[in-house]
Amino acid sequence: MKIFDIAHNIFSAIGERIKRMLPNPKDSTESKNFKTTVYLLIGGLFSMLTVAVIAFMAYVQPLDETVIPNLTGEDFREAVIVLQNKKLIPYLDFQFTNSPEEKDKIMNQDPKPREKVRIGSRVTLVVSKGITYDRLGNYIGKPLPEVEKMLATLNRRQEIVILKKPINYISHRSPAGTVIAQNPNPGAPLSDQLTQLELTVSKGQGQTEYTVGNYLGRDFTSVISDLQRDNIAFVFVVIEGTPDQAGKIVSQNVPPESTIDAGAYLLLEMVKPNRVPEGKIFGVYTYNIPEFGAPVLVKVEAEVMGRRSILLSQERFGGRLTLPYILDREAEIFVTVAGEEKQPEKAQPY
Repeated sequence: MKIFDIAHNIFSAIGERIKRMLPNPKDSTESKNFKTTVYLLIGGLFSMLTVAVIAFMAYVQPLDETVIPNLTGEDFREAVIVLQNKKLIPYLDFQFTNSPEEKDKIMNQDPKPREKVRIGSRVTLVVSKGITYDRLGNYIGKPLPEVEKMLATLNRRQEIVILKKPINYISHRSPAGTVIAQNPNPGAPLSDQLTQLELTVSKGQGQTEYTVGNYLGRDFTSVISDLQRDNIAFVFVVIEGTPDQAGKIVSQNVPPESTIDAGAYLLLEMVKPNRVPEGKIFGVYTYNIPEFGAPVLVKVEAEVMGRRSILLSQERFGGRLTLPYILDREAEIFVTVAGEEKQPEKAQPY
């Protein structure tokens, strides 16, 4: 009972003190005015504090939020930088799509553009991995160099399709270098096993045959000049022979006055010269020209002391180039194929 009495006395004392603090009809006028003024000041300060807190919260809350930008169609690398600058956490979800042009582009995002989120929130970006290669593409009608680039892209991570060599070139109304047939057919399923792609490529409707002359017994330099003029591709082979045959053609695989297909090679056998001018050497320059879908200009030049001279300028589809020569010992030989100059080689005696 004593505990309840003590508590009752404490609350009664507090109540009496509060009554005395509040305005009371029994108070004098001065006391009433004083109490009223004090409570008005306290109420005003409390109201001002409340307004200040509300204003502060209204100001601080937007600083903790940001607006999601529209990243659809952007490169995912640039999108990541944008999100990091906004103090957001990017999460990348890579998926295959139906277009190779969409590769590395943002296809979808969550949250959506213009939504407000708190700083530090995660933003999911769906990124295209490009087209899934489960079926063979349609390469008919495309230029051969473009097809080769497409295959290189296809085989970037794993070799799936290889191009069968040599490529089959035929005369066709399509522009030279255009793929006109393929095997397997477009849409053929691809698997983990390597697929060999066979292409038939147009070589155009230009001149398809050339007439071969009689080169037997002639000096090799004059024969090269004629073959260059007639645009007949050739391969030289050096063999042993008699002194009177030195430097001359002793055999040709296509009889004189016969025809040879454009792009085919005329095989010529010659005997090594037994004498060359002092300070010069006899040699044979060889180079493997990449296969092209159309004839390209092949130029072979010799350079001595900074001055160049042309040894051969001829259109070829590709294949092996063998060019006999008599040059200065210090000469360097340059070959240019389709406008691209290759690494020079020093002239070497045969």
